[in-house]
Amino acid sequence: MLKLWKGLFYYFWNCDKPLFQEERADIISRYIHVFKNLECSFLYIDTFFLTMAREWGTIDRYRLEKFMM
Repeated sequence: MLKLWKGLFYYFWNCDKPLFQEERADIISRYIHVFKNLECSFLYIDTFFLTMAREWGTIDRYRLEKFMM
């Protein structure tokens, strides 16, 4: 799941236009409904927070607003 979230993080990182950012954020947030059980959904959310904690320090000031939308 960590590899999945690292990929999703950089998927979002590479979008530059606000419309694409919003669209991709919606897509990423809908993935939680793909999982068949609650345990996997919680793992998805937990891994999101782990990834953000790990990568937050690497976000430059130009991209910071993108991740805070």
